[in-house]
Amino acid sequence: MRPAELIDNFYESIKDKYPDLSRDKVKEVCTAPFTMVKDVMKEGKLEDIRLKYFGVFRVFPGRVKGMKNIIFNRLKMGKLSKPEYDGINEMLNNHIKENPQKFKKNGK
Repeated sequence: MRPAELIDNFYESIKDKYPDLSRDKVKEVCTAPFTMVKDVMKEGKLEDIRLKYFGVFRVFPGRVKGMKNIIFNRLKMGKLSKPEYDGINEMLNNHIKENPQKFKKNGK
């Protein structure tokens, strides 16, 4: 089932109990945690994001290292502009600098 259908079904199940809530308001409440995750990600900081009852969204060191390789290869192939590359690379490098314990070699 698609998210919109799930929200519609949920709205239908609660509309009599909460007549003052519109379908749009229910949708806003249901999507708010994910909107917050998107907004934090747009800030360009790779912080852990905890959503109650969902868990923690976290960036793992291997993923950061892999992304550095991916964006470098995309730049070489012309699929990423130099300003885009620089912005993403800066974000990844900042994450490494802010979390040196995660990026120590051999866990030392």
